[in-house]
Amino acid sequence: MKGITNIIKKIDKEFIKFVSIFLGTLALYYITISLKATSNLIDAISNFTASKATYILELFGVSVNHYSSVIFSSDYSIKVGFGCEGTEPVALLLSAILASKSNIKSKVLGISLGSIVLLTLNDLRVVALFLIGKNHNDYFDLMHNDILPFISVIFTLSIYLIWLKLARKK
Repeated sequence: MKGITNIIKKIDKEFIKFVSIFLGTLALYYITISLKATSNLIDAISNFTASKATYILELFGVSVNHYSSVIFSSDYSIKVGFGCEGTEPVALLLSAILASKSNIKSKVLGISLGSIVLLTLNDLRVVALFLIGKNHNDYFDLMHNDILPFISVIFTLSIYLIWLKLARKK
């Protein structure tokens, strides 16, 4: 009985530590991006996301341009703003990995590779939203507000769980 009590106390401490680091890191992200000083950084990331999405669309033969964070064609345009630039899933992954027990090398590798995957998936999401908006505008709000954010969270969670499984093998 005493052994079980010690295990429960240890689990509680580990869980509280995980939740504290996870929520603290996420809070730091949201506080940081709400500061006026970081608005230029978010704008730059949004502009870069628009640039990458424009490039991908052009690879598929779609005639588009971009100016700043706006992707446009002759008959449709979208603006890549905060929330569409892909930093939130990265912050979620970063928070989860930092809160997890693992060595620093594994954490750096997980955050780096996971961020690249998430930002690439986000670029594809922006491409999809442009095409949906241009060709099937009736579905744009559903895809933008509900389905694609849900898929983004699922991908983020999946990347974290894959990392966690790999990190625990070492």
